[in-house]
Amino acid sequence: HVPYTLESGKKTLAKLSFCQKLFGEKLGGAIYGAQRVVSHLVFGWPAYLIAGVTGGPVRGLTNHFIPVKPFSTGDKNTELFPGYWKTKVWASDVGIVAMAGLLSLWAMKFGFWHMAALYLGPLA
Repeated sequence: HVPYTLESGKKTLAKLSFCQKLFGEKLGGAIYGAQRVVSHLVFGWPAYLIAGVTGGPVRGLTNHFIPVKPFSTGDKNTELFPGYWKTKVWASDVGIVAMAGLLSLWAMKFGFWHMAALYLGPLA
């Protein structure tokens, strides 16, 4: 989480206030909150993981899946995944690919909805 500056806080409150004036205080707050959740989780989080767009200039370009140049351009002292951490990132990548493969096999054998109900259903 990055704390608000005075200017960004004013913009955020202005957007919330606009939604509340347009839809009423309760519904406007809910719509604004839903919009923020979607923008953060659907767009912001993947953009951060893939390109480090919110990571700031100190780390340079960062990629949470490929921790080597040209995908990670931080200096030796400021890189996001220094030394042994690169090995951990690669191991995590193998785990992600293996899990995606197992879920795909499960869905092909028993159907997508069966897999979704048992694997994704508990998240709801």
